[in-house]
Amino acid sequence: GAISREVWVAIFARCLLDVLFNFFIALGLALTHPLFISVGTLLSTPLNVLLELVWHGTVPAPPEAVGIAAICGGFAAIMYDDYKRDIVNNALAPAAESPVAARGETESLDRSAQT
Repeated sequence: GAISREVWVAIFARCLLDVLFNFFIALGLALTHPLFISVGTLLSTPLNVLLELVWHGTVPAPPEAVGIAAICGGFAAIMYDDYKRDIVNNALAPAAESPVAARGETESLDRSAQT
């Protein structure tokens, strides 16, 4: 028979969520780096386990808990590394951006020094 309206709504909602997921992955790759996005998408597993715990009272088994801790720890390590790099880059930025470099005159200065 015919597919019911509820099934079509569920199919449409799933398609919309897939399009949004892929859009945000592409956006994330453009704004960050692939490792960050890869580990970030893995966070869906701990999120699903948390939702199962809240909605159904399903407690994760010890191996699942270890896996969740590893995923969250990996993501935290990447976030910490990015945080440290931002601090270093911000500390070095004023020295690297002299008025001459900002105007793009370093190449002409290098050429005049060679003559």
